[in-house]
Amino acid sequence: MNGLRTTATLAHAMPGLAVRLRHGDRTLLTSCRPPAPAGEGEWLPPCAFRATVGAALDHVRAGRTIGVLGLDPGVDPRVELGGCCGTTIHTGGIVAAVHGQRFVHAFATLLAPARVRAVMESSPNSHLAVHYDEVTDVSLVFTESAAHPSHSAPAIVADMQDLLVRCAGAELAIDLVPTAAGGSPL
Repeated sequence: MNGLRTTATLAHAMPGLAVRLRHGDRTLLTSCRPPAPAGEGEWLPPCAFRATVGAALDHVRAGRTIGVLGLDPGVDPRVELGGCCGTTIHTGGIVAAVHGQRFVHAFATLLAPARVRAVMESSPNSHLAVHYDEVTDVSLVFTESAAHPSHSAPAIVADMQDLLVRCAGAELAIDLVPTAAGGSPL
């Protein structure tokens, strides 16, 4: 469930990001901006994918056991990310995309915004910002620049990877949302 939450937040926020949910060799669902890809199983645009994941989260938090896309309860699909239209996926799930006249780099974390900001305080990365997604209960950490990514991308990605590692460490110290089967993911 947690991987679906962060993925849905990124897919909704970052143009050009495509998500495939797979089980075995079968594509269960693709989420990307229109047009829908042919022969890729079910398709949802990113807004609908995010809303669906948010509704599933509400069910899990209410104590219900869910099966994702027809899979048995407790079996989560494999998440695959892809990019088009100049979108790049860096190590750790950091996504870089063109958004209008700006270049955006982002990653998603399960930490609350205040916790992300606390982690950021010990970092020289003052150019990073946090947006909270109420639907998925996920924080999106991002930075925007007017410079072409080839001029600044390596430094931005390095800064974001540093913060991503520190956020991942902080995530290990919190009580995360139960899995689809109702158990704790840790």
